[in-house]
Amino acid sequence: MEHPREMAPDDDTIAEFLMHSYKVIPCNKRFRHDWSTCPFAHNGEMAARRDPTKTMPIFCWHSKQ
Repeated sequence: MEHPREMAPDDDTIAEFLMHSYKVIPCNKRFRHDWSTCPFAHNGEMAARRDPTKTMPIFCWHSKQ
């Protein structure tokens, strides 16, 4: 049996991370690093995203017609 760290993540795990964590959770690193390669959100970063679990979509009224 493989060690858990050696097991490759499945597609569902990757999709879950990208949907709910990538550029949503604030970075806790306290040293200078390249924010463009860091998977966490940084203050003032243009690539930061809203948390999809806390925001509701705004539907276009044209689609209701």
